[in-house]
Amino acid sequence: MMKALMFFGVLMSSSLTLAGSFDLFLPGLAHEYYFMKTDRVRELDHEIRVQELGLLGQWTSPDAIATYNDILNTISLNKNHLNGNVIKPVSEILGKNIDYSKISTIFHEMGHAEMDVFIENSVTPEDEMINLHYVGVMKDFYRDHFPGFSPHMVFQEHFGYYRGELIEFFAGEISTVLMNNGYNRFKNSCYLTPQLRKKLSDGTTLEEFRKVMLDSEGDFYRNQVGPRFIFVKGKDLDLSSVPKREIQLTHQLFWSYHQTFYGFPINRKDLVNRMNSSGAMRRNISECRTKLWNDNHRRR
Repeated sequence: MMKALMFFGVLMSSSLTLAGSFDLFLPGLAHEYYFMKTDRVRELDHEIRVQELGLLGQWTSPDAIATYNDILNTISLNKNHLNGNVIKPVSEILGKNIDYSKISTIFHEMGHAEMDVFIENSVTPEDEMINLHYVGVMKDFYRDHFPGFSPHMVFQEHFGYYRGELIEFFAGEISTVLMNNGYNRFKNSCYLTPQLRKKLSDGTTLEEFRKVMLDSEGDFYRNQVGPRFIFVKGKDLDLSSVPKREIQLTHQLFWSYHQTFYGFPINRKDLVNRMNSSGAMRRNISECRTKLWNDNHRRR
């Protein structure tokens, strides 16, 4: 009887630790895109529901990845991305081909939920800042420049597409850093780039050679992220066709929001430093670089 009770207790504690819909998804999301804060998503987990797309949704949009219902406060996902009502780990959703579009779509829909639950209710000063920007500036701006569309819907989609762009942007940055470092993540193998060859010829130490290397710091990411098009009610709205000042200010506020609640890298130097700090990617690069370094020194 005692063993049965202990077994039941283990099952209960396991189910409790994985009770949140984002519990499997969130750690991999932070790891894949090198952000440092997760409290907002954990708070969101208590405010919304996650479920499988209904039969109607599956029939009308069989390839749909995710949608958000602001009346029911529910994110519905393709059943392939769920274990029950728990979103699968990022690595499983990415798959062997590392399809970032699925992750960006889920992050987009999470954005609708965050705006609905937090921003529009001015839960924190950061939420209130964006809410006031919409009410004081962007509501009339959208009405003037995108007549025929609900300003509220446009703002929701603007925020959602910014988030999708954020994921796509970091996916591209990480791929560029890996390519510049001669690392093929699909094959988990290294190759010598001109920069690495020069490091070897200069007599770099193994410790230095094993690190992810920085080619250039580049501009701050806050100045690079932002969608050109947002899709609203079946039409693409071109943000490059309207005055830039308000759009740029909006993107700066969106960036500040994500720095406050997610803590993404601020530029490529910051990204490389985080890539060097820990994680499977760092270990993989270190191992295959060690082999390159040893092969080079054996040939001497």
